[in-house]
Amino acid sequence: MKTLTDPCPEPLATALVAQYGWESQFALDTAATAAGRGDVAGYSYRAVACLSQVLFAAADRYPCTRRAR
Repeated sequence: MKTLTDPCPEPLATALVAQYGWESQFALDTAATAAGRGDVAGYSYRAVACLSQVLFAAADRYPCTRRAR
């Protein structure tokens, strides 16, 4: 199984960059709107989480989670 998924398959990496790249910008735009209410923590967290997915996909790697140990 690992030989089929390491490195990250190109179609998957492309899809991850497209989805999470867009979503990170959306989260930042939403955070800018919510800044007037002082509520930016959740939106900022989501933007960083999405960007980490983009970075891992660009590096042909999968992010390691606690369940993947």
